[in-house]
Amino acid sequence: MRRILAAAGVAACLLVTPVQAGIAAAATPGNHFTYGQCVWWAANTRPDIGALVSGNAAAWPAAAQRAGLDTGSTPAPDAIVIFAPGVQGAWASGHAAHVNDVSPDGEHFTVDEMDFPVPGRVTQRVAHTGPGVTFIY
Repeated sequence: MRRILAAAGVAACLLVTPVQAGIAAAATPGNHFTYGQCVWWAANTRPDIGALVSGNAAAWPAAAQRAGLDTGSTPAPDAIVIFAPGVQGAWASGHAAHVNDVSPDGEHFTVDEMDFPVPGRVTQRVAHTGPGVTFIY
């Protein structure tokens, strides 16, 4: 019960960021991920990346590199960002999001994402670079 209340409290705090509800469109052709998961949204926003990777978010950077895609630690608009397990709220399987824009400081960036903090919903927040944050371009 404590975990449920704590999770609800965290979700309530995070909901002060802008929320984009209802923008989850139909899957792009070839999206083989489960609707409602963060990787589904990432593959839907960048089908060119989604078609070349598989597995949970934590597996995407290595899969992207094997597929010949560039990865790095610098945010860029339209990149897919992967948060390693435990980083900036990511669960044990990691978390994937789509980068919308990058702040002038080059450290903070706005993402749209599915399944964080609200299961199955698309939301938006500001995240930051650091250890465990990888971008797929």
